[in-house]
Amino acid sequence: MLFWAISDLKGQEECGMKITSAQIEMMRDFSISRMNMTTVDSGVQAAQTIRKVAITAHIIRKSDGTGGLTDQELNDAMVILNNYYLNADFEFFIFYTNYIHDDQYYNFVDSDEAQMGAQYDIPNTINIYFANSVGNGQGTFYCGYAYFPGGPDRILMDNGCTIAGNTLSHELGHYFTLYHTHGKINGVLTDECVDGSNCATGGDEICDTPADPQLGFNNVNVTCIYIGTTVDSCNGDLFNPDPTNIMSYSRDGCRNTLSVQQYDRMNAAYDAFRSYLFTSNQFDVVANASPSAGGTVSGSGTYTFGDNVAMIATPQPGYSLVNWTENNLEVSNELNYNFIITSDRNLTANFVYIGFSISATSMPLAGGSVSGTGVFDLGDQATLTATPSIGYNFINWTENNIEVSNQLIYSFTVTGDRSLTANFELIDYNITATVNPALSGSVTGAGVYNYGDFAQLTATPETGYGFVNWTENAAEVSTQSTYG
Repeated sequence: MLFWAISDLKGQEECGMKITSAQIEMMRDFSISRMNMTTVDSGVQAAQTIRKVAITAHIIRKSDGTGGLTDQELNDAMVILNNYYLNADFEFFIFYTNYIHDDQYYNFVDSDEAQMGAQYDIPNTINIYFANSVGNGQGTFYCGYAYFPGGPDRILMDNGCTIAGNTLSHELGHYFTLYHTHGKINGVLTDECVDGSNCATGGDEICDTPADPQLGFNNVNVTCIYIGTTVDSCNGDLFNPDPTNIMSYSRDGCRNTLSVQQYDRMNAAYDAFRSYLFTSNQFDVVANASPSAGGTVSGSGTYTFGDNVAMIATPQPGYSLVNWTENNLEVSNELNYNFIITSDRNLTANFVYIGFSISATSMPLAGGSVSGTGVFDLGDQATLTATPSIGYNFINWTENNIEVSNQLIYSFTVTGDRSLTANFELIDYNITATVNPALSGSVTGAGVYNYGDFAQLTATPETGYGFVNWTENAAEVSTQSTYG
């Protein structure tokens, strides 16, 4: 990994761009033949379709929520960025703003990058982290750094440099394969010849940016004029670089341009390496029922990244939900499926035919039995039969406490699930007792009893009489004065 930086007069490193040798080789193989080299009179490339490019802004604050880039500062930085990149037909937009409240990352150290990125990066977007400071933990600080294709979709930015300069535009240039105008290695005289004879392979590999001996405060004056005397190693020609190019290390206040071929290279880089980036933060959720007769689904529509989506499956009568699937993989088996939207979704609510359940119970349970329950198809004839237990009478059939029949046998056409109750009541029995002959004594215990109750009759003779027996229909049933 090559880690490149150069210091400004404040001692802060301008750019900490990271690139590997393998990435350099990949850039050498990167063909620019597909670039649109047509230009218009103003010196910018001919109009193409505007490409919207998603940026996830990660604003790092202290753990207590204080500090960090403000929303207005972020918006201002986006305006500056888009003003520069309009000529490249790019339009950057905030896909999502993530606020990170963590003292560990507030003054960012690059050794924490992998952990932070794994936790917060959003795929298919340029993840830009805005920190109070960006350093290597060894006393070196950077305005920002980015990765070439092959590295993570990630840029680190110092808040002060985001607000005050064009470092963000500079780092996006690296992300879309632009080298520094002085070439691939800092501190070493560029291999690009002043006469441009090797401009396609030397320096920044772009031919409409003049060879650059590495600009800085020592060779660019306050009026943005190059005052250096360095000559190239090709022919000894005096350099005549462009101090206004954003990808140079010229004074920050001087840098405000990108060249036509730089714009072209970035366009080609988008096609070759970055076309997977989201072009919108709006995602579609499409849901279908399978089979279509099995039920209905709701919740389909267009949502913004991060929205909560509530999908509801409603089975038709006779059907039950099996599950929700996506690409034939189960994602839920609940009627209500909730998720956070992060991409387009194409869901299927799968239903299965289960028929109609006809159930019945006895009330009370000891009062009798019911038959005829089961699973039926739509339009079938169901017949329920109530059979009272001994000592009970059948009252009626009810559903939801409403009488539907007072017949022991209840038949109906099945149109849906039903749950019925067969209601029974205990039979009342009247126990009467008399004395014979009249006035010969008295009896107690007569009255009304339910089936199964214990009844006890007691005969008490009058003076001069004796108890003989108890009879029913002239047949003796007991010779005891107490009969129960």
